[in-house]
Amino acid sequence: MVHSSGLRTRDQAAVALGSKWVELATADEDAGNRYLIADATDTEPGSFADRALLRQNPLGVIEGIVVAARVLGVREAFLAIRRSFETEYGIVTRSLAEAETAGWLDRVSIKCIRTSDDYLVGEPSALLATIEGVEALPLPRDPAINGLFAGDETASRNPTTVESIETLVNVAAVVLNGSAWLRGMGTPVSPGNLLCTITGDVNRHGVVEMELGRRLVDAIEEGGCGFLPASPPKAVLSGVSSPVLTRSRLAAPMSWEGLAAVGANLGRAAFRVYGESSDMFAVAHEIAGYLYVESCGLCPACKFGSGEVTAYLARLVAGVGSRRDLEALGGRLATVTDSAQCALPTRLREVVSSIMWAFPGDAAATVDRTPGTVPSVLEPLVDIVDGRAVYGDRQSRKRADGVVQDQPVRLTRW
Repeated sequence: MVHSSGLRTRDQAAVALGSKWVELATADEDAGNRYLIADATDTEPGSFADRALLRQNPLGVIEGIVVAARVLGVREAFLAIRRSFETEYGIVTRSLAEAETAGWLDRVSIKCIRTSDDYLVGEPSALLATIEGVEALPLPRDPAINGLFAGDETASRNPTTVESIETLVNVAAVVLNGSAWLRGMGTPVSPGNLLCTITGDVNRHGVVEMELGRRLVDAIEEGGCGFLPASPPKAVLSGVSSPVLTRSRLAAPMSWEGLAAVGANLGRAAFRVYGESSDMFAVAHEIAGYLYVESCGLCPACKFGSGEVTAYLARLVAGVGSRRDLEALGGRLATVTDSAQCALPTRLREVVSSIMWAFPGDAAATVDRTPGTVPSVLEPLVDIVDGRAVYGDRQSRKRADGVVQDQPVRLTRW
């Protein structure tokens, strides 16, 4: 049923869920224990979808985990949320107690795991490491082959699947309503609806459920209750994991195939809207600086390269850069992905490069501007209250080695 529904995972990969689950569901007994990890970490800095689901439908999330566990033959599941999600942790704790009282957990146990607030904890291998109690690094590791606790005491591979809670809520709905129900929404390639976080230059920030296949500009305008100003925006970014969408591309269908056709991707549908007055090079600096700090340091080309990219952009945004800095920036972006073990440097290169190519006027303005602009910092979304996004200040106090200080940090490579 899951396979025939065409359901795709609601994450960066967006793979067909039925095909992904075949190996786990058909694994023989010699493979060891099977595990399920439900990811509710909202690691994309502009996403609030996981927290919205946990606040509004926590029992639906638990139901999705239980149903998926039954389908896959899993006896032990984990629900991963960030340590800073205090409100959501309280909701999950109470809801798990209710589910246990109702008999939902008789055939599967669900443990709530608190993770760090680091960006890379969203990588499946880092989530597995967190649950195993070791340092959460994004090492090359296929959970289906080298799963949780694999090789700890036996040679078992313990096949494991990591799914977003939005994916699992959809699984439960498909099992309840049938595959034709999901196929009745969206497109043949991207059936169903999607939770979208909309912030930036719109009248109202929030998480809205939208049918896949709609024109992206219409979905964002409706979900955000109109643009600020009223004209279509200068650009839209989906978190820090997709090339920029310029105004001319916003008519593309909001689907995985629709955005792929214009050189972008949906990611976690964490849409940040930028109005006409936005300085897109300042935006590029925010994203580069964020990913530089969040880089784990295992790959020198990524850590040092992202630091230099951030430094070049900081000089340009501050009005002390030159055309030579622009040229050096392009050269450094070409090598930042060398020997990469995760997707972080690729995301940095794609986002920053796309902004450079799409907004040559903003690039030229950085060379000619008056010195004095202080580059800003990309802060992850902390909450959405009364239709307005709330941001913290933790990222501005976080050093490149991950240590969080009491005072703001000035990032520099020189």
